[in-house]
Amino acid sequence: MMGKSSSVLDPIFKLVKCEIISIPSTYVLHQIDPLNNNHFYYVNQLCIDNHTFTQDALKHGEHYSIKIFEVKKEVSSQVCIEFMRNHNCILLDLTALIILRELNRELFQIEHWTLLFSDKDTLYRDVAGNHRVPGIYRRSENEFALSLINSFEDGISLKGSPVSIICISKQS
Repeated sequence: MMGKSSSVLDPIFKLVKCEIISIPSTYVLHQIDPLNNNHFYYVNQLCIDNHTFTQDALKHGEHYSIKIFEVKKEVSSQVCIEFMRNHNCILLDLTALIILRELNRELFQIEHWTLLFSDKDTLYRDVAGNHRVPGIYRRSENEFALSLINSFEDGISLKGSPVSIICISKQS
């Protein structure tokens, strides 16, 4: 099920994709190896070194509503998290983002960064003390990059490529 829509009243976030995804009971998360990687054309080593990948970020056999919102103007990370909470989204980590990319590449817009916010304390902290937000960039049909892009403290900047956030909520 896929639909395109826009949030007419929201000046910051525009709904661009909405899908239901089921996590197969046999699904196994593939190990991301930046030196021998068929999944991404680029992987920021810090994503791998500073993250514990959990097989149950999204539970086997469960169904999830996935919504992609394009960010229309610069905004703080806290506003993104409040928006996600107001939409009953689960705050998950990098593992969930990778699982969604493996299960449905079409969720990710070409030439866009797609960010997944989680609790600030679970994010990688760089040498300057800033918490970094993980994201996936889709360069073309089959080319993806995995990196830590925005500083949580600085919010979302739109000076580079367009940015979207991904909202995940469990279906009952």
